[in-house]
Amino acid sequence: MTTGTRTTKRIKKSGDSSRRRGLRINGLTQHIVYDVEDFGTLLFSSNMEHKHWQEIATYIKDHYAEYTGFVIITGTDTMAYAGSAVSFMLQHLNKPVVFTGAQIPIFESSTDGLNNLLCSLIMATQHIPEVMLCFNKTAFRANRTIKIDSVDVEAYASPNMPSLATVDMAEDALDVNLSVKESLVRRNTVTEELDVLPVCNKEDVGMLMLYPGISADMVVCFVRDLKGVVLLSYGAGNMSEDVVDALEKLVKGGDRMFVNITSCLKGGVATNTSLQGLVRCGLILGGDMTPQAAFTKLSYVLATNLSVEERKKLMLQNLRGEITVTKIDSV
Repeated sequence: MTTGTRTTKRIKKSGDSSRRRGLRINGLTQHIVYDVEDFGTLLFSSNMEHKHWQEIATYIKDHYAEYTGFVIITGTDTMAYAGSAVSFMLQHLNKPVVFTGAQIPIFESSTDGLNNLLCSLIMATQHIPEVMLCFNKTAFRANRTIKIDSVDVEAYASPNMPSLATVDMAEDALDVNLSVKESLVRRNTVTEELDVLPVCNKEDVGMLMLYPGISADMVVCFVRDLKGVVLLSYGAGNMSEDVVDALEKLVKGGDRMFVNITSCLKGGVATNTSLQGLVRCGLILGGDMTPQAAFTKLSYVLATNLSVEERKKLMLQNLRGEITVTKIDSV
């Protein structure tokens, strides 16, 4: 799949270019009126990066008053990154933004794209002021998602948080049973206007997955030109003595930020980790953030005008529901 289409639900009278879809949602007949726009140049999602996230967020701000919700159709390879990034970039969001796509191309009869799009349009009409990812009749908080399957239509999961909603549709796709877990929805209580926050240059941030045998020299070489690094460590946050020795020299007194998260699918780094010496030097424990959330959050934090210490504190805060507030204790 490629990226480039932006679909939105209108709140004003429809024009000639608008499309309309009638549905019965939880027994009530509703009509979703939406416009379709594209970015002009189609792009494989594998090529998406920071500047494209900025373009999506800016478009939403520029057209924010025109619609009650936004649906972003993009390729699935980097959708979790894009959704996570946009969640941090949109400050004071009070409308739904939904990312979706398809595992099976839209021109094939067995495509999952039509159902994903319809479910996303439905979610874009709800008062859920979050950036979501909608796939296979399920709506997730985008910055909690990871892609778990390269082929199956059940491609996304939210390992450390339940889904926000499920959309059960009849075969005719007209009768819809929508179930929203209201207790999980984050409500924005502020009244400030939507603002788009920048992310850093793509050259400033990186992600390194630790593996058996990785040397201190290899770690030093990888991080040399970076301002921020996400480390995917073993289990509850463990790493080899060689890596610890390298990080002690890199972390002490430097401006470079290191965020430690687990490489496991589920769970997070332990607060009672054996790396307390590194933590005191400045290593940031990323809790149960996904790699995509940690990477994009760090990209956002590095773009702020804060001091290094203030940035570190910001990384530890739960900004958009991307991290579990309670402490994670693992062995």
